[in-house]
Amino acid sequence: MSGPVRGTWRRPDSISSPAVSRAAYPFFIVAVVIAIAVPTWIIAENKTDESSAGLGGLTLSAEATKGRVLFGQACATCHTLKAAAAMGRIGPNLDDLIGNETTGGFPAKRALVLEAVEDGIARGNGQMPALLYEGKEAEQVADFVAQAAGH
Repeated sequence: MSGPVRGTWRRPDSISSPAVSRAAYPFFIVAVVIAIAVPTWIIAENKTDESSAGLGGLTLSAEATKGRVLFGQACATCHTLKAAAAMGRIGPNLDDLIGNETTGGFPAKRALVLEAVEDGIARGNGQMPALLYEGKEAEQVADFVAQAAGH
């Protein structure tokens, strides 16, 4: 039989010595500092609030910015609207219906959307329910769609 003499123990070569482990500490500390410092620097440099910026560089009012969130919650499932990245197939494409076909500018577009949100619409193959939003929220959605449609 071969092997170590009974009573002796030999360390395998794969186990590192404590000196090597201590040498890795500075590298570990530098890696942790970088992992914390880089994201902190990026966040500090990103001082602009871009929540009001829509797709395509469209700048929204404060009310329309709130309306964008509401639109995403209840309207984007059915309607297509490029500025909201919505690709619904049930309701009409709002870029075409509101953005291109409605004359009278922002007030006319806003009034059309507000009426649809509050009263609902039954045309074509689908039916939009009434009172998806009411009051201030309905106005915010109307502001958003009127500003964003066609852009």
